[in-house]
Amino acid sequence: MEGGRDNALLEAYFRGRRVACPKCSYNLRDLTFGGEAPVCPECGHPLEVLVSLQRNPGPPPRRSPRLERADKTLLKLSIVLVAVFAAAATLLKLLA
Repeated sequence: MEGGRDNALLEAYFRGRRVACPKCSYNLRDLTFGGEAPVCPECGHPLEVLVSLQRNPGPPPRRSPRLERADKTLLKLSIVLVAVFAAAATLLKLLA
């Protein structure tokens, strides 16, 4: 890519975003270069456009059926316990 195009891409990326300089962490938000080499105004670190392509990792791994059953059992047990405690609280209010 030619330098002017790289600068335009960097300026578009920085526009409205909080982006930290990789060297000094200076906030590069809304930074423009005016045709000059893209560098951090704070520390002078050169800035460049890098594109990275990553493989799609695919769907997340499935949980085992045993864990699914355990989750459902714990949910049911929790519901029963809440119902028991609610009934006990109601009974205590009636007896008081």
